[in-house]
This record gives sequence, C-alpha cells and structure tokens, in this order.
Amino acid sequence: ILDFICDHSAGSGVLEDAHEWPTYTYRLTMRSAKACPVSSSTTACPAPPFEANWQSLSFRPRPGWFDEVKFGIFIHWGMFSVPAFKTEWYWRELMTGQPEFVEFHNRVYGCSGVQPEKYPCTGAEFTYADFTSMFHAELYNPDEWATLFKNSGAKYVVLTSKHHEGWCNFPSAQHWNWNSMDVGPHRDLVGELTDSVRAAGLHMGLYHSMREWYNPIFLQDNVDNCTNAKFVDEILIPTLKDMTTRYKPEVIWADGASGDNPCSRDSVKYWKAPEFISWLYNESPVKDSVLVNSRWGSGSGGDYSTGPDRWTPGKKVSSKWESCFTIQQGSWGFDRTEGIDRFFNTTGLIYQ
Repeated sequence: ILDFICDHSAGSGVLEDAHEWPTYTYRLTMRSAKACPVSSSTTACPAPPFEANWQSLSFRPRPGWFDEVKFGIFIHWGMFSVPAFKTEWYWRELMTGQPEFVEFHNRVYGCSGVQPEKYPCTGAEFTYADFTSMFHAELYNPDEWATLFKNSGAKYVVLTSKHHEGWCNFPSAQHWNWNSMDVGPHRDLVGELTDSVRAAGLHMGLYHSMREWYNPIFLQDNVDNCTNAKFVDEILIPTLKDMTTRYKPEVIWADGASGDNPCSRDSVKYWKAPEFISWLYNESPVKDSVLVNSRWGSGSGGDYSTGPDRWTPGKKVSSKWESCFTIQQGSWGFDRTEGIDRFFNTTGLIYQ
C-alpha cells in the first residue's frame, strides 16, 4: 500500500514512514509534489485531518521534544495519600474485604462498614469519602517541587490528575464534590504545579485513569455489557477535553482501561479512544506538541509504549518506549509502612 501525501517542498518524493501493517502487508508513506493537484500556487497542501481510528492516528508525526528528553518525574498523588497505607489501591483493597486493610481502617479511622459480620466494629463510621476532611495539602509548595525536579535533571513531569478512585486533583464539573477544589484542600493542585513546572522550563504532562472503581455510571455500563458507553460519553471524554483545554498538557498518560466486564477493555468500542485522540491531534490547543501513551485499552496505539508497570524492554525495540518505575519496591504513591530498605539506591534506579 502506497500513501502519497501532497507536499510541494518534497520534490519527486520523500519516504516518510514504512512499516508492516497488517501482517503480510507493507505500507509506505511518501510525501511528494507529484501528489499535489496542478496549480500555480507554491503553497504546500495541508495534511488531511486524522481520522478516528488507530490506523490513521499511527501516521501522526511524534512531536520532536520527546526525542530530546530521557528522564522524567512521575507523581502518584490522590486521596489514597491520606491513609498512605501499602498501596494507592487502598479503597479497592478495603471494599473487597482484604483483612489487613479492613482491620487497619477500622482500628485507626473508624468503622468502614465493610463486611460487618466478618469485621465487627463499634464506634463512629468512617468511609473512604471521609478522608476528604483530612486532605489539606498544607505543605504543598509547587515552586519547591518544580525546582527539585529541575535540579534532578528531569525534563518532563507527569502528575496524577485522577486515579482509579475517581478523585480529581483539579476542579471538575463531572466530579462535583469529589475534587480538590470542592472539598479537601480547596486548591487546584494540577493547575498550580502546571504553572510552576512550566516556569522552571520543563514539560508538563498528566496521568488520567479511564475507569473509576465505584462510579455508578461506569458500574452500570459493565452490568449492561457495554451496550451503552454512558460513562465514556458523559464523564470521561468531557473531563479529558476540559483538562486538555484548561492545562494544555504535553503528555496525556492514560491508564486503567479495564473493568469487571471484558467489554469495558476495548479501546474502540467502549472507550472510544480514537475519537478523543483524533480531536487531540486535529483540534486541541496542544495538537502539535502533545503525546499519548499506549494504555487506552485493548488494541490501542499511541505515540510511545509504556508496557506493563515497571517495564523495561531489555533490548533494542523499534518503537519509542518509556519505562515507568517506582523509587521504592511497593506502592506507586507514598507508603508510610515502607522502610528505607525498600527504596532503590542510586545504582538500582539507574540500572532500571
């Protein structure tokens, strides 16, 4: 398959991309003046818009800035940072009745109400949502963070905008009363760090979980075998577009494209990822500078591969990749139970 793209500056032809797609089919993309209609104008024809499918999106040139950066900072911060116990999946572990989590929660904070016949508890109730009263972020100084990141040699930063718990670190109309402006610290945590990171001369990106464990709309989509994608249409995509327009991230780091029903793992049929990314590449305020990773659900593409957690290829691979790794051996967020012996030393981090 040979794709000709009109480009008056390319002369008789410049090979832009060549890859095997699909199996046993070799696809070539060539820019050439010969592909342009006869015209007296010397203006190059604009490239056609990207279509809402992974094939079309795969031809989008990757923004050059990402090829120049080799080290970034990945920050997991959310409501789970209040208990800071074992894992950022605290709420999930609590609600599924994991003994260590239920017993800890009932003893330290109050009665969770989880499986009361198995975990009897007397005293005041304290649900996961009650952690908002303890999330103050009183020591949060984004300028200090940005200075630290710059001094470390990092060139880009990716902050959690929303993890699987659904809590947003920014004001969100789709997450009223479950975001950092409405409750908790009453601050736009994403906006503040974005400003500081950019002022320090670094690139800013945002992690965003696609699923929300206990959002009733998402749960109902799963029950309905994804015959509807109400959660995607009414919650996810409006939130992503609002976040992109407001903060102009240069990386959108998707994660969590899975649910209890296999139907809610499909990047196209349920998550409609190509629809959002085609908007991102064609119309968004960061269409020329933004990159996306590869965790948009089954069959997804992306500007670079992130593989599974703590993944490093260990060999030369043809695609652009990123190794997302922790500085300690357990949680991705702060875990107050992890001793210093569980943190990687400098040699270990560099090796990874």
